Amino acid sequence: MSISYYKKLIVKSFAIASFFVFCTAYADNKTAPMAAPANYLFLQNASSGILKATKEHGTYQLVLQNVQPNVTYFSDRPNRITGSITLDTFLKEWQKKNGFKTDAPNVGIEGIKLHAFSRDQEVSVIMILSNPIYDKKSNSLTYTARALNTNESDIKDNIKLSNIALFIDNFGSCPSCCCG
Repeated sequence: MSISYYKKLIVKSFAIASFFVFCTAYADNKTAPMAAPANYLFLQNASSGILKATKEHGTYQLVLQNVQPNVTYFSDRPNRITGSITLDTFLKEWQKKNGFKTDAPNVGIEGIKLHAFSRDQEVSVIMILSNPIYDKKSNSLTYTARALNTNESDIKDNIKLSNIALFIDNFGSCPSCCCG
């Protein structure tokens, strides 16, 4: 076999290898469908609190006492991310441009309504939370709560609660949650 045959074979091999490298690079650069970004839901607990009616119909002040120092989070499927963040981090995320400050969250408020002379009863209301104010010294957290429907907007008396759990809907993103 002549040298020119080997040169042609090397050139063809190089051309074929280049073609495969080009195809692989092209395939890698194609836009693959991106996974949906995680949406984070939050669970916040306090040992006691009060839901106080304000002068504005359907608006309340929710004051939580003995707030847990961490907020639990989890993501929707398919991401299934879980963990906890400090209350301070959670409130900082709240204030960010893409946080709850510009789009107040819905919240499920669960607790036990305390009665002085009768049996305690479970309370479950859905509201919108805004304007969190945390007082570290007294370990209290105050929110403005607005009723989502007429059942909640008819609450006239202050409701004292114990064993409170807030189920807070999602941030579209929460870098401090998963990457903090």
